[in-house]
Amino acid sequence: MNKVKTYIEEFDKLIDGGFYPNSANLIIGKTGTGKSSFCISFAYYGAKNKEPCVYVSTEESIEDIKKDAMEVFNWNLEELEKENLLKFISSEENSQQR
Repeated sequence: MNKVKTYIEEFDKLIDGGFYPNSANLIIGKTGTGKSSFCISFAYYGAKNKEPCVYVSTEESIEDIKKDAMEVFNWNLEELEKENLLKFISSEENSQQR
């Protein structure tokens, strides 16, 4: 079976090549354990490899995620958004619009 690569080389090795296609994967852990870094890396590398990605945040604002990606990894995520390869959804911003 073909798997969906995370493009995080050591992690892909650990899980035999990536996630199962069409699966839902919940990333959980305590504050500071790298959940956001893992998720934005997965979305970024997928989008860079022309795989459309959606990043859903239930706590952090989209602007904070983008700011952190630029500060930590030097990634401009807006370029990928303009190419329709990366989309952000934040429950925090959705609740403010109501």
